[in-house]
Amino acid sequence: MDFFNKIIKRIFLEKAILSFLLLFFLLYSFSLYAEVGKSGWSIFNKPQSGRFSSVNLISPLNSDLSFVFYNPALAVTKVQRELFLISEMGISNDTLGGMVYAEPLSGGVACAGIVLYSAGDMDLNWLENGAEYSRNVNALSDTLITLSYGFKYEENAFVGASFKIASEKIADMESASAYVFDFGALYAAREDIFVSVALRNLGFSTAFYEEKNILPASLYAGAGYMYKLMKTYLMPVLGITVNIPDSNAIVDIGVDAGYDLVFLNLGYRINAEESNIHIGAGVKWQDFDLSYSYIPGRYMDASHRLGLSYKFGPTHAYDTYDFLLRKKEYRFMF
Repeated sequence: MDFFNKIIKRIFLEKAILSFLLLFFLLYSFSLYAEVGKSGWSIFNKPQSGRFSSVNLISPLNSDLSFVFYNPALAVTKVQRELFLISEMGISNDTLGGMVYAEPLSGGVACAGIVLYSAGDMDLNWLENGAEYSRNVNALSDTLITLSYGFKYEENAFVGASFKIASEKIADMESASAYVFDFGALYAAREDIFVSVALRNLGFSTAFYEEKNILPASLYAGAGYMYKLMKTYLMPVLGITVNIPDSNAIVDIGVDAGYDLVFLNLGYRINAEESNIHIGAGVKWQDFDLSYSYIPGRYMDASHRLGLSYKFGPTHAYDTYDFLLRKKEYRFMF
């Protein structure tokens, strides 16, 4: 019986891998032949932590709460209350800061977060009745709020959904709002292979000066393999994001590695206009998790990203993702 079970699992695993590869190439092929457009509402894609994006969206063992902005299914991996702070600076005069809170419940995990973004100040000059006027204004300011919930769908599969609200103001004068939904899933083909998919930013928005910006709706698919030896782990990842209105695709290739409480992650984003190289590192100490990344600029200044997590409160049962803990050596990562 064990022999036949192993054969069935092997066949199922091979089908899962082939299905992911087929989806990957279909999405990338679609992006090559579609017409080019231009979406707005960049705030939906701005929150990033010190971890490489696809590492954070694929690994349930070493991810931070910034995933709630991209795949809420990973919320179920949080077994304690957690507060997460995020910050980014360095690109021109841009600044970004935010906070996410996770609350484990009996049936899943609920999350709430807010992100504030500013493009910096500028001088606004105009003529009125033959006189010249000038005023210092904020060039662009954004606010993003998310409410997310993730839960266990079956033994090795998890799903989640998010409702996000964004507001954007230009030159302290004109403003608009957007309301979108995200839907995500995380699947473990076995204890060391993970597949992540998400459909993001589906909704509607109000107009700027009687003209609406196109929402950055996108489809994401990614997979990773976790190799574990003693207190050392290595996880290569591959992901693709198809930006539907822009009809292009960004491919993520990265790796996450760690020993005991220290980790390092590297990544490269193919077809990204800016911020295509990621160099990140971090450390875990008791209930704290600190991550940092350096993002070299191609046409703009380099940027620096920080993420800080603090876990507190009682630990909930591990049964929401007990498939991960069949191997006891994984437990040191939580």
